[in-house]
Amino acid sequence: ALELIVKGDKEKAMSRYNRNPQKMYDEVAVILQEMEDAGTDINMMFIHWGNEYQTKQNATQEALAQVLAEVGTDLVIGTHPHVIQPAVWYDRPDGGKMYCVYSLGNFVSNQHRRDTMLGGLLDMTLEFDANTGDLMQVKSAGIVPVVMHFQNSFKLQHAYLLEDYTTDLAAAHGIKKYTSPLTLEYLNKLADSVLGDQRRSWEGAND
Repeated sequence: ALELIVKGDKEKAMSRYNRNPQKMYDEVAVILQEMEDAGTDINMMFIHWGNEYQTKQNATQEALAQVLAEVGTDLVIGTHPHVIQPAVWYDRPDGGKMYCVYSLGNFVSNQHRRDTMLGGLLDMTLEFDANTGDLMQVKSAGIVPVVMHFQNSFKLQHAYLLEDYTTDLAAAHGIKKYTSPLTLEYLNKLADSVLGDQRRSWEGAND
């Protein structure tokens, strides 16, 4: 079974690591060793980073992600930009790979920019040894786009899979009170341009 251990007792400002990546390496190495000693199957880092409303990661995010890959992280999930950003694989020195989602965007929020209405769900398949139960590899990963829907005054908030979202829902979206109306064309173009080959469908994720 998958055992998740959350290490959240020492919240640190990312700005410290921006100036000193080696400090990040050293501190994360200790955390990962503690997790390994505790029998954790997979380690995940949740990071508050990046520029708000930018659908492309910045150089600092890339540099810190490289440090996390070098120290042996399995999965990185970024927060803060409020919009989706790319998801990429990093090679690790131990021969493994790290999956980095620079930003999953919003799931449910009260923001009123069109680009903040598109978020993502992480789809990840883990392969375990049938005999020992040990994790063998992260077999696949990708992002399923979701739409944060609301009507007037942020009532009837609901998250929809983009593949299930309709033209009627888009036309009724309350975002038109603040900016241009949502359209399926806009949402799909945004998802494709940011996620590229890492975009997944919910149906495909559950095959």
